[in-house]
Parts: sequence; C-alpha cells; structure tokens
Amino acid sequence: MARVHGIRSLPLLLGLWAAPASAVTIIETSVTHDAGRYTVRFDVLIDAGIERVRPLVADYDRLTRLSPIVVESRVLATRADGGQRIQVTLNGCILIFCKTIKKVQEVRTAVDGAVTARTDPGESDFTFAEERWRVLPQAQRTHIRYEAEFVPGFFVPPLIGPWIVKSKIRTELETTAARLELLAAEEHAPADAPVQENTQ
Repeated sequence: MARVHGIRSLPLLLGLWAAPASAVTIIETSVTHDAGRYTVRFDVLIDAGIERVRPLVADYDRLTRLSPIVVESRVLATRADGGQRIQVTLNGCILIFCKTIKKVQEVRTAVDGAVTARTDPGESDFTFAEERWRVLPQAQRTHIRYEAEFVPGFFVPPLIGPWIVKSKIRTELETTAARLELLAAEEHAPADAPVQENTQ
C-alpha cells in the first residue's frame, strides 16, 4: 500500500540532511544486507510530469542538485552508441568514520528507456555496484522504479554499521525524490509577470 511521506532526508549512500515536505508518494523502500552485499529497491511517484523529471535524472553533470552527499559529478565520455562514462564523488559518514567515495560508471539507456549503470571496480570504491532504473509516465505524475546492488570496497563498521547504512540509504532515496520534485517545479514555474508602471 502506498505511503505518503513528509520527506526526511537521503544519502544515496551515506549522510543525513533534512529536506522539506513534499507530495512525493513512496510506494516501496527496501534495503537488505547479506554477506557484505546491499540490495536496494525504491518505487516512488513524483508529482511532476515525465517531461520535467527525465532531464533532471539524466543530468549527470549536475547530480549535486539531487543529493546533499554528492560533492561532484561529471560525464567523462560519451560513446557513439549513446552510452556515457560518468564519475560521481560522494562524501559521508558512518558513526565517526567519514570518507570521500568515488564511483566511475558506464551508463546505458535501452530502447525501452531502462537505464543501467555499472560501476568500474578498478576506478571506484566499490568491488561491485550496479544500478537500474525506469522513469515512466503515470497520468500527470512520474513513476520511478530504482534497483541497486553494491558491495563497498571500503570499511563499514561491523554489527551496527550495516544497520546505519541501510537506514541512511532509505532516507537518502526519499530526500533525492523530494529534491527531484522540487527542482521539477522550480525549473518550470512561470516567470513573474512584469510590473507595469501607471503613467496616468
């Protein structure tokens, strides 16, 4: 059953930040951990049309607008087939452990619009990471389905560490959805009408 959240905060991986309330509808947020591997499912409805949302999701040079823990993002290369190689730098903490984390990913968009981002472990702080998402129209709103699996290549404190990571991923996803919705509204809001002087 769908749950309407007053969005709290979100690190796409680590971090904590308070976000304003929004009309985002969270259908599902699931984060599991097993033997060092995290599996994420996130299903959300954004209160904005797909023509506003899709360009924001695919603006890989400006992902800092969507998450407070993303400190830098940029497109490294664009392939002849449309695939892109991107780099994302994150900065976050678990308990007293803080780290700058880098991901270099190969991003490809299928004919049906499904996007897959596979992380290059040789140039990233993950031994494995793959993200998949769909951006779908639903009446005047946008339905985003996101799935990910990743294995950190950096130290996560045992016992309580994975629990904190899972909690922060959930709030980070919800905050990103809230920011996405706000950006879609702000960037397409009508300009203020010019003030006309009374010359009489």
